[in-house]
Amino acid sequence: MIFLDEKIACWIFFINFAIRNIISSMITGIPILYMLFDHGIHPEEVPSFRRAMVRYMNNDTNPKADVCKKGESESQYPLAQYKILCGRPVIVALGNAIPRVDSLLSRSSFSSLLGVRKVDMKIEKVECHQYQPRIQASPRHYSMNHYVFSDHDSGNGEGALLPLKDQTHYIEGLLKKDILTFFKSIGYHGEKELKIIITDKVFPERINYKGEIVQVLDFHFISNILLPDGIGLGKHSDIGFGTIIMDLSTKPYQSAI
Repeated sequence: MIFLDEKIACWIFFINFAIRNIISSMITGIPILYMLFDHGIHPEEVPSFRRAMVRYMNNDTNPKADVCKKGESESQYPLAQYKILCGRPVIVALGNAIPRVDSLLSRSSFSSLLGVRKVDMKIEKVECHQYQPRIQASPRHYSMNHYVFSDHDSGNGEGALLPLKDQTHYIEGLLKKDILTFFKSIGYHGEKELKIIITDKVFPERINYKGEIVQVLDFHFISNILLPDGIGLGKHSDIGFGTIIMDLSTKPYQSAI
């Protein structure tokens, strides 16, 4: 009788554990849509591409509607992101931003003025995946492209004056904060679980953005929590900065990008 009670208790434990996991996935999971266009654009044309696509959308023409507001400006995460992947423009839409971006499917083509250049393009491919943050048995490998500190440090401040080893740890700390900002926007709190390590030398580059010199960083890192492929982190992530790409050998699925 004692064995039966222990067996029943064990089953109850596993059933409760499964229910908690299901509820957790419903709370923290988020759909991510990738919309790929057929015409290449230049990096400096991404802000114009963003403005053009926002004008085409049916409902709200205010770009700030693409931001997940959490009360403080530094806690905002852009749910619609416009960028170049594989040489072509892509819109990455998360959660509540998907219906607005999805409205573009009603059009067969788009004629847009990108700076001084008129471009005609069509939607080539659309994919949607359900993302749920989860700890991995083996870390995932990512490349970070044109990362800009979200604390508005252009690279000339505290971090730039540190020795190389300490500078890497400094950047890891900033990147972790940006990842946690993304997690917070989808209702996930992974402060204790999240671990990231930059695995190689950080390559800084200075670029001209809207008449100002901005320092961007390229590097590779690993994370013990699965991150969505193609999302942006850090400052200006809504227009292509700070895009992370998962290493092909560790992708759980083949995405549109």
